[in-house]
Amino acid sequence: VDTSLCELAYFAVSVANDCPYCVASHGEKLVAHEGVPPADVEGIVDGDLSSFDDRERTVIEFARQVATDPKRVDDAHVEALREAGFDDPAIVRLLTVAAAAVAANAIADALNVHPQDRADPFEY
Repeated sequence: VDTSLCELAYFAVSVANDCPYCVASHGEKLVAHEGVPPADVEGIVDGDLSSFDDRERTVIEFARQVATDPKRVDDAHVEALREAGFDDPAIVRLLTVAAAAVAANAIADALNVHPQDRADPFEY
């Protein structure tokens, strides 16, 4: 799984969990390092995934499901990833990224860390 897809998953989880620090941090990575246009990043926030291809949309939707209700990730979610071209190791990688994002969101929120706390805050 390439870094761009991992960042999309991480960002989608952070948006779903409303973690300002992680949204700002991973939104910056998507724009600055992965070449995702700021309007597309904003689309994830607004729920408009029309600028993303099927693989990217499937990853974003899977990540949102992991963030919002991981107990309800089911065979249909996994099958959607398979249909988008992901094999089992890739699916485990995406799940690991999404789960790590959930944990990082909880840490940032619990410690009350905000984007403005960064030395170089980024806005997209």
